[in-house]
Amino acid sequence: MKKYIFLSFLLVIGTIGFIFSLSMQDAAASTALSQAATRMIVSTMEVSPLPKVATLTLSNNMVRDLAHMGLFFILGCMSLLTCTLRCLGYIKSSLFTLLLGMITALCDELIQLDSMGRAFEWADWGKDMLGITCSIALFSMAYVFLKLLRIQKST
Repeated sequence: MKKYIFLSFLLVIGTIGFIFSLSMQDAAASTALSQAATRMIVSTMEVSPLPKVATLTLSNNMVRDLAHMGLFFILGCMSLLTCTLRCLGYIKSSLFTLLLGMITALCDELIQLDSMGRAFEWADWGKDMLGITCSIALFSMAYVFLKLLRIQKST
């Protein structure tokens, strides 16, 4: 069990490191990366067998917003996994994850102040927090579902 706790902790640290490495990019490198991701997503959507949505136009800003939320959703899931393996309980796990997300998002935005052409934006911090909150919401739903399942099995 200890090795799983250690591995999940490494995943949390790795996720934070990846987020910070993206924040250290200058504006040109960050824009190039997000534009490449946008092109890849659009080209994948064009060849996918899923029904086409005629009015959907994916912009670079949408991809950047989804990246903010997605990375912090992953961070939240990794943090909740680590806390669950450490048997911290539902409330402590959620509060720790929320606090970790807030601090990481704040540091993420502060790092950008030192990157050429980048700036601190409260909107980005909000998107980061939305990702963390979604992971906590998913964790909460799973917690309630498992608790109801245990109650049902015991009766």
